[in-house]
Amino acid sequence: MTRPYLAVVPIKPEYGPTLGRLLSPRWRAASPLTRAAVSILAVAAVAAIVAGVLELLNAQFFRGGRVPFSFSSRILYLVPSDSGGY
Repeated sequence: MTRPYLAVVPIKPEYGPTLGRLLSPRWRAASPLTRAAVSILAVAAVAAIVAGVLELLNAQFFRGGRVPFSFSSRILYLVPSDSGGY
């Protein structure tokens, strides 16, 4: 089946088949349950990578007002303020 909307990049014969061409017959032969499990695991892996990147980013604090300020730190966390304090 040809897909006219996809551009085809020519591959030199000495580089062999692409990973997609190697895995395509096995993917088509796999049961729907296996395909669903692999798809769910792939989505979970991407979500874990995104969560890890977000966890490693610096936390930021911004305060507006007459004298606005901001800062960022990897160990920034919220603590409750004393009564009457900020």
